[in-house]
Amino acid sequence: MGLARAARQIYRLWRIPASGASRRLMWQLAANRYHYPGLSKLARMFGLRESEELAAVELWVHGRRIRVHFDPCDVGDVASIFENFIELPVPEKHLRNIRYAACFGGHIGTFALALLARNPDCKLTVFEPSSRNRTLLAQNLKENGFDAVIRPEAIWTSSGHVQFTKTVSNAGRVVSTRERDEQEVTTVASVDVKMLDDVFLRQLDFIEMDIEGAEWEVLPPLLSRVRPGCRIYFEAHDCEMHGRRLHAIGTIRPCRSFSLGKVGNHELRFLTVLK
Repeated sequence: MGLARAARQIYRLWRIPASGASRRLMWQLAANRYHYPGLSKLARMFGLRESEELAAVELWVHGRRIRVHFDPCDVGDVASIFENFIELPVPEKHLRNIRYAACFGGHIGTFALALLARNPDCKLTVFEPSSRNRTLLAQNLKENGFDAVIRPEAIWTSSGHVQFTKTVSNAGRVVSTRERDEQEVTTVASVDVKMLDDVFLRQLDFIEMDIEGAEWEVLPPLLSRVRPGCRIYFEAHDCEMHGRRLHAIGTIRPCRSFSLGKVGNHELRFLTVLK
């Protein structure tokens, strides 16, 4: 990680928390996540301890005070907070004037909160197959005064049931075709999946997609069905494959694509459908 990026993250860690308790908790989480020299010592100086209980942080998001409930011991929960608010937050200019939006893989709602903080009147639909995540998602939306339709399905290229696996956190994912063929994962459960209809897709101004590796299978059929001007924000896995995959996507429909940056082997990207 470069010094400039580290400096930006440290600045956000100080500026974004909306209370002293939230700032101390975020520093503790940062010490565990980054292992910066001195951060662990700083956490001990503040008397911070590990906890197995749910926690909450209050953050300033687009000028609003937002409260996020999460499990501080869950890798996926902590990652969603840092990726959306500290490491690579979506610039405000890309979240303007959104009337209809959908989150595919809503997790505990961190991106939904960022979106609704900027567009409180947006009609948002969130798809999240994990019952545990939906509980925290609903709690986070309600406590911050936001409303959204929460659907208990995963998004896929067809409707029905698919294999679903868990990683090191509660951020489960649909198993890709390659993984199924090569038997690389252990199936945890079969979950309901949904192929969205054209009427729903064509009203969307914005789509957020964090479906843990299945994005490259869902994106091609999705692109052919959304309306011109739709913005698609997604977390892309396997960075070494991005160039070839993005080129293939560009042959389906003209798009403008740019990267917000990388976190490990993941890259956060924007696509705008041109016509």
